[in-house]
Amino acid sequence: MVVPLAVSDSDAALINLRRSARPPPPLNFTEDKVEAWKRFKTRWGSFMLLSSLETVDRKLQIAQLQNCLGDDALKLLDGFKFDTPNEERTVKEVLDAFEEYVVGQVNETLERYKFRKRCQAEGESFSKFLADLRRLIKSCGYCSSCESSILRDRIVIGVRDEDIRENLLKESKLTLNQCIDICKAGEAATSHKSSLSDIDKVCIMNVVAGKKEKLPRSGKCKFCGQEHIIIKEKCPAWGKVCSMCKGRNHSKNVCRKNTGGHKKTKPAVNKVDDEIDSFPASDESSSSGEWVSKVTDTRNERAVKCKMLIDKKEVIFQIDTGATCNLLPVRYANNLEDYCGTLTM
Repeated sequence: MVVPLAVSDSDAALINLRRSARPPPPLNFTEDKVEAWKRFKTRWGSFMLLSSLETVDRKLQIAQLQNCLGDDALKLLDGFKFDTPNEERTVKEVLDAFEEYVVGQVNETLERYKFRKRCQAEGESFSKFLADLRRLIKSCGYCSSCESSILRDRIVIGVRDEDIRENLLKESKLTLNQCIDICKAGEAATSHKSSLSDIDKVCIMNVVAGKKEKLPRSGKCKFCGQEHIIIKEKCPAWGKVCSMCKGRNHSKNVCRKNTGGHKKTKPAVNKVDDEIDSFPASDESSSSGEWVSKVTDTRNERAVKCKMLIDKKEVIFQIDTGATCNLLPVRYANNLEDYCGTLTM
């Protein structure tokens, strides 16, 4: 009676890897020889490892390699000169022959030109940019001792973000590793900043500027009638002209002159309820509301006034604020009458 041997999980995983290993696509040199060879060499190494091809007979290895060569690559293989006969030739010798052929075809000046012209594209991540630079520098023929400094310099010149470049240039003894860390940190900070909400951005701006004003709130806007953050730039009516009164920065549906289509025989008399009828942190002079305030002393926040002589009598006046409207206490409103004359000063 034959008892089957138990297969461990690791052995089963190894068997599945060998079964799923796929040979690389056929090697052809119709396109860029250097790029085609680099891709094939990488894929062949992975295939050798996954399939455990090194454990089989040498002839089977050579057969598998030749099976992965395109027509033009097979023609090149027939023209290569080897020191060993066919029956003793190894996979390494064949790969070395192709390597020597490709290296001999490399235009070092052209490869260095492509490397030095490489800059980070718009929307390209730094990791992808760095990986491509490392791929390009391999065929430039630089010595190993200066390759890292040349790669560092190319990153500083080619990185897209000007703020990141400025941080790199501040380092007097910048190494390649430091350069990579600064670029990754700067990219992460930029990505995080773009994901912040509008309120978070205003908060950060205020903290940086040392401001202490209140953060913008969300609510129903009295200039457009919609719900949004109470900032002028977020209001859809900001910068628009009202079709009712031809005023700016408010919509028709909230216009104070919109009374259901009835014509007004007299100019509107508005009641002042708020100290400032405008958006927070906005330019009140361009707002659709009226601007009312007073000039105050910054030391004690008292209104600034002055005494002037009127008919040889001292009268206390408040300093002109440049307000866009005139105010009248409500106790005098009942005694007003229309006046058609011309006022002069």
